[in-house]
Amino acid sequence: MSRTYPKACERCGKGFDCGLSRCWCGSIPVSDTQYEQIVKQYHDCLCPACLSEITQPPLSSAPSDIPN
Repeated sequence: MSRTYPKACERCGKGFDCGLSRCWCGSIPVSDTQYEQIVKQYHDCLCPACLSEITQPPLSSAPSDIPN
């Protein structure tokens, strides 16, 4: 039996289901550094969209290789 609990994302406020120890969030790779930053800023769970967004590598600030 899988139990989930309704939660609201601390970052955006959207609702989502938390699965506690067998939650969807275990499938999103979070580095130790990212985890440390997340727990400094947030005290509860984030929704799938927010967690995915903040764990993405930053976009390169290098100029594009696409010619004009």
